[in-house]
Amino acid sequence: MFHLLIADDDITILEGLSKFINLSFPETFQIHLAENGIQALDVLKQNSVHICLSDIKMPMLDGIKLSSLLSKTNYGCKLLILSGYDDYPFIRSALKSGACDYLLKPVNFSLLFDAINEIISNPLFPPEIRPENLRSNSVGQYLSGAAENQPEFYDIPLVSNPFINRSILQEHLEQCRNYIINLETDKVTAALNQFFRRLHPSVITRDEVRDLLSQFIYNLMHKNSGMIKIISTYKLTDLDILSCIKNMPTLSQLQKRFVQIILIYMEKLEENISQHDTALVKKAVNYIENNYACQMMLEDIAAQFHLHPNYFSRLFKQQTGITFRDYLRNLRIRQAKLLLADPSQKISCIAEAVGYKDTAHFIRAFKDITGTTPSVYRKTLLSG
Repeated sequence: MFHLLIADDDITILEGLSKFINLSFPETFQIHLAENGIQALDVLKQNSVHICLSDIKMPMLDGIKLSSLLSKTNYGCKLLILSGYDDYPFIRSALKSGACDYLLKPVNFSLLFDAINEIISNPLFPPEIRPENLRSNSVGQYLSGAAENQPEFYDIPLVSNPFINRSILQEHLEQCRNYIINLETDKVTAALNQFFRRLHPSVITRDEVRDLLSQFIYNLMHKNSGMIKIISTYKLTDLDILSCIKNMPTLSQLQKRFVQIILIYMEKLEENISQHDTALVKKAVNYIENNYACQMMLEDIAAQFHLHPNYFSRLFKQQTGITFRDYLRNLRIRQAKLLLADPSQKISCIAEAVGYKDTAHFIRAFKDITGTTPSVYRKTLLSG
């Protein structure tokens, strides 16, 4: 019985291929399944896999790199690439890296079974399998060798498991972008340092690193317009982030300087937000004091400044030390006290003048604040 490995990040494809291969080749293969490149590599290290069906796009280690690794280490198994990309460059890369065939998704089972039959009917099948080659230093030598073309840039120790692809790196930066916008400094530092540690020349070149980071900065400005002014302010200075990306000669220098600049930008962003919030609350207070006699809800004020009500509520209390509701009520009662000094004005008219349509509601609010009713307060005021 031969060993056959199916590697694909779609569990449905794994189960479907496994089922139909078993039906079409009864008692021929012991089938192994892997949901990503790292799992596939672990299976290959532990078993003498004769045939491998691998998706061309997988997390952590894609089919092209897996094919190249197997070829470089002289592992020995036959590799069939499965792909949803009917694109000559993909096909050429797959075949050039050592794959013996390239099949498109959705899988045509007739073509797949013909390809498997062609492999197992070959007089030279089964080939000599060398799983020990993947357990030796050959893999490390192969991966380290990718850095030899860029010794001036990749100057940091290479990680033992660098099997990630560009899309995963992009997702990592997207999460980091959210940390920056939310001003989560510790998470930003950890996320960026992890990003740089996961870079590897077998996955991404120096120029691709620079392109990825530049795009990250542009996306950051697009997501938070406040960053546009900050980045522009530091243009052509020692804190020019785009210049840093372009000109830092080594990865270690780029990592250190990039993280430093991002943290400085975050401090400036927090300062700008604080100044903006202070000015905004001052405007809100001014609006309230000029319109307290009108019917007014927190949602209405928040809408005036294009803010979510919950955010405005927290911000208002943070800046004034009191809730919006209490601030408005205190202001109205304070104005009512002034009007009560005029004995010619009815309580109901005063209530309406300070924003209460319901006189009973006004009286309750007045008593909550002063400890007495409007009429008693007036008598005390006038008698004094």
